[in-house]
Amino acid sequence: MVDDTYDAYGTIDELELFTKAIERWDTCGLDNLPDYMKFLYRILFDLNKEIEEEAINEGIVYAMNYYKNEFILYIQAYMAEVRWLNNNYQPTLEEYIRVSAISSGYCLMTATCYIGMGNIAT
Repeated sequence: MVDDTYDAYGTIDELELFTKAIERWDTCGLDNLPDYMKFLYRILFDLNKEIEEEAINEGIVYAMNYYKNEFILYIQAYMAEVRWLNNNYQPTLEEYIRVSAISSGYCLMTATCYIGMGNIAT
């Protein structure tokens, strides 16, 4: 859903607002977002709250900072790609690899998997 929002549905202005909301990691300031983005943001926020509650129960709440940081980097990488497209900018190979390595979701997925492993992975 996030990928499609950035690739197909959001305007650059809407996506800038959405990205800033993710970076703040709270529900303040959602009034400026279109309804479909509010809906998506609330789904993401609620999912992250569930993950955080599970981390608290497992005694690994410290791991949430790693997850939040990776999630924000993931969203920022999508936004970088949108800006490139909007400005008709062709990134260098190095720029593309640096950003696409993050937007692919592998770093986020790795952090998520380690959190899911609990105290087994420290």
